[in-house]
Amino acid sequence: MATCTSPSNDHRRLDYVETLDDESAETPCGLFERSRICFRSIGKAIDEVMSDNGTNSRSKKFGAQLARQAIARTFRRPNRPQTNG
Repeated sequence: MATCTSPSNDHRRLDYVETLDDESAETPCGLFERSRICFRSIGKAIDEVMSDNGTNSRSKKFGAQLARQAIARTFRRPNRPQTNG
């Protein structure tokens, strides 16, 4: 199940949420492509991706995918739950 929503408390941000079965290196690549399609359907472009520090999020394959599309890539600070907000 995937959803593309705008939270009521911050109208400048959009969320794309999916429940996925695995954490392989290919998982964030597919998630990113599907979210890009979702955002494009409402006229928004992705220019930055912030992720956790999991091995799939730090994979070379995912990094290369973002680099090919000139998408900035940042990581959450470890042990900083406030970043989830």
